[in-house]
Amino acid sequence: MADLREVFQKYGGDYETTMARFMGNEQMYLRILSMLPRDENLHKLGQTLQAGDYPAAFDTAHTLKGMAGNLGLRSSLFSFFRSFFYLL
Repeated sequence: MADLREVFQKYGGDYETTMARFMGNEQMYLRILSMLPRDENLHKLGQTLQAGDYPAAFDTAHTLKGMAGNLGLRSSLFSFFRSFFYLL
């Protein structure tokens, strides 16, 4: 994989701010990032949408948005890491 700083720069992410949240520890960041595809909120979002429970879906989507924000995942950077998820 490319250097993490390079990936952030290429896809418009803010490496410095994101790494500050993780005390500059890229391994911790990658470990937390690898947990995202297994987060129960992804499954819950699908369930609530399918059930037509839009207030719960909104709340779940808001939670996921916050998680993605804390991981520094803008849409273009998320696209890159989506391929990373398939490697896990």
